[in-house]
Amino acid sequence: MAEGPQPKRKREEEEEKNGGTDTQGGATAAFTLSDLRVRRVLRESARDKIVFLHAERIGLSGEGTDAVVILEKTPFQEEKIPDLLKKPMNAELQMHNDIYCTFYLSPPPELSEIKATVVYPATEKHIQKYLRQEVHLIRETWEDYKNITLPFIQSQSFSIQVGFLGHWCSLLGFLGLSGLWWKWKDIDCAWIPASQLIPPAIQPLSPYSTWRSEGDNQSRDYRQAGGWNLKCGRRRVWVYNILEKKAEADRIVHENPDPSSGFVLVPDLKWNQNQLDDLYLIALVHRREIKSLRDLTAEHLPLLRNVLQEGKEAIVKRFGVPGSQLRIYLHYQPSYQHLHVHFTALGYDAPGSSVERAHLLADVIDNLAMDSMYYQKRALTFPLRADEPLFKKFQEAGKV
Repeated sequence: MAEGPQPKRKREEEEEKNGGTDTQGGATAAFTLSDLRVRRVLRESARDKIVFLHAERIGLSGEGTDAVVILEKTPFQEEKIPDLLKKPMNAELQMHNDIYCTFYLSPPPELSEIKATVVYPATEKHIQKYLRQEVHLIRETWEDYKNITLPFIQSQSFSIQVGFLGHWCSLLGFLGLSGLWWKWKDIDCAWIPASQLIPPAIQPLSPYSTWRSEGDNQSRDYRQAGGWNLKCGRRRVWVYNILEKKAEADRIVHENPDPSSGFVLVPDLKWNQNQLDDLYLIALVHRREIKSLRDLTAEHLPLLRNVLQEGKEAIVKRFGVPGSQLRIYLHYQPSYQHLHVHFTALGYDAPGSSVERAHLLADVIDNLAMDSMYYQKRALTFPLRADEPLFKKFQEAGKV
């Protein structure tokens, strides 16, 4: 087996003292796991040795802020296996029958690591994501995509809620404004008609209100001076931070900087990089207008071929794993709407690698080479949880 990679730091985000943000786009306050209190178990898997917890952190005001904690037993590291039997440990005999014995071992900490992933602050969307739910298979035609899925994606890219003391709309009327065009740093916003600035109820706000931006994998709190606040969809900021090297620049395994056919290859956070059995990397393309498989045409073949070939070459060079031992695929539906490709060890049963969601990149390339509009013609199948808003849209359309 090839020598495993050296451990590297995890994604780090340091909060600024004022405003709740940092220079790399993060916004979580520094805390330790001991600050969290477990509220309930969302889901667990005996097979995968993983548990998902709904936790909360109690602030100085006494109010709790939600968090999701994922605890996962790490895979065995080959070089440490001999120590499991050599080092002293508690070994409790559970069963002895003929030639078979079963022991429960209590190894020392360095041989029994648990990886903890924390989402903080967590929104209700994050909590529902990890809650055990019924799952349904959706068969989406191209017409379904245009009429149901795409409008839903577009509606989720920006949401706004404005509260104020009453003089805000009067000011708009006095100035003769029909609305606002609002944009701040890397927050994607849009034209806001004056009619949408009127809240369902007048809510007095503190001099410094808090607004929360929610993306697919991010949740951020910000302070906004004045008597109103905005809730704005923050689109994949963590992806753009990587592409622009504002974050995780030291974790980049490979980059093709071409804006049209280039990408960045980084280790996925699900992989601790201590062993190769669960190798997992993500290729993020530089082009930001490509959301998913549905947007791909023959125009994108140079990009896809670069990802496939250069990704395999970079992984064999850095980690010694040949392309024949890699599973290289795209998700549909993806968890975030920016084209990305998964590279996992072939022997690793990675989340989302099952047939109803994963599309092998080599097959995608062949399909587009045969028909440029292949993914604008064929029906695609994907799973949705019963609590997901998109599932409800398909239900309302009589498609489930």
